[in-house]
Amino acid sequence: MNEKKIEELVAKLIVKTKNKEAIWDLTSRDNEFILNFEKGGSITTDNWPTDNGISCIDLNIRNDKGLTIYTVSYTELENAEKYNFLNQLHQAAKDSYFNVEDTLDDILKDINSNKIIGKADDSDKMPW
Repeated sequence: MNEKKIEELVAKLIVKTKNKEAIWDLTSRDNEFILNFEKGGSITTDNWPTDNGISCIDLNIRNDKGLTIYTVSYTELENAEKYNFLNQLHQAAKDSYFNVEDTLDDILKDINSNKIIGKADDSDKMPW
């Protein structure tokens, strides 16, 4: 597959994700995120440490049958530039899924207000 097309795809996904125009979901893996497309197909990105502590990242493109049609992966040592580029997408997907920006904005809004902040956590108390 044309590497320039993949770079363009990743760059555009980063922008769309940061602009809240992409809906990422978490897969069954702890740190893998998936973007499903309306007409089928999906993209996943995962980031994990190896046994020797080196961080790896990947990008997988699947067709409408769920078959992987393109995979690329890098370690932070093998190709730092390409690793960092894919990591921008992974981090954007993670932030999007966990709603990081809105959560931080809400917390800052509360902290900057004149009201008392915080609430008691009653989840561990018995209902009687």
